[in-house]
Order: sequence, then C-alpha cells, then structure tokens
Amino acid sequence: ILVFAVGGTIAYIVTNTENVENTFTPGQVACEVEEPQFTGKIKENVVIRNTGNTEAYIRAAIVVTWKDCENGNVFGTMPDSDDYELVIGGDWLKGSDGYYYCKSVVAVGAQTPKLIESCQPKGNAKNPGGNYALSVEILADAIQSTPDNAVNESWPAVVAGDDGTLQKADASGGGN
Repeated sequence: ILVFAVGGTIAYIVTNTENVENTFTPGQVACEVEEPQFTGKIKENVVIRNTGNTEAYIRAAIVVTWKDCENGNVFGTMPDSDDYELVIGGDWLKGSDGYYYCKSVVAVGAQTPKLIESCQPKGNAKNPGGNYALSVEILADAIQSTPDNAVNESWPAVVAGDDGTLQKADASGGGN
C-alpha cells in the first residue's frame, strides 16, 4: 500500500505541476561622461551618468595634455599644473592613486554631482607653440555599490562607509 501511495503521489505531482521558469538578469555596471559642448577655452559642468542597471560608485581620472588643433597629436610634454586652473566639485575626493572618487552612491540613470566645475588655461600657460591647445580628457569607471567589500577590495584608495559614502583609506586600509 505504501509503494502505491508514494508512486501515486509522485505521479500526481509530476502530471499536475507546471514548469517554473527561473528568470535571472545579471547586473551591469557602466557609466558615461557627460559634458556640454566645449566652446572656447573652458571645460565646465562635467558630470558622469550611471548607465548600468545597479547602483554604483564612480571614479574618474583627469588627463590634461597639449593637443595639436590641426591633427590631434598630443605634445610629448604634459602641461604643468601652473599652466591651467582646475576646479573640482566639492562632492569628490582625490585618492592617493590620482583618481577622483564621487563620495556617494549614484542611482541607476542618475548623474554624479559636477566633477569639473571648470578647467581653463592660465594667462601665463607655457603653450608648446604652434597650434596647440589645452586638452582635458576624463576616463571614468564604475563599480557596484553592494556589497561593500566590492569597492573596498577593488579600489584600495577608498573605503565604503556605513552611511554609503566613500572615504579616503588610511595607510592601514581603514577609513579616516
């Protein structure tokens, strides 16, 4: 009787149970630099948008060079910091690795606070001559905001705080 009861129960479950489809959407972490059309000699109001499908921390490297206006070649010597004035937004911190880190998590589809408020050559800039102009390139990347150890292990210059903001890492690896 027990064999028939178990066999009948299994047969009932197999014939009366619908398939369940397990849908899984992998997380995508991506970002894109947004800046107004560059006119004149001033780059300003630069932000970075989270174009992924999960909240993310965002960092950016700012590369300043002299660029030939005719053919786009980059001059072999970098401009000195005395050659230009760079104003970084207050919601960013500079890590020991040279990157600028947005202090807070950026929601899906949202943009960071201003990274570059303005960058322009100074009047006494040592232009290498010819038809060179100051060029400011922003290289941005993003990392998922959770779990905390994702950012703590991948970006050792900063740590994620309990309040969801980034802080500079001290020499021992902890936050300030």
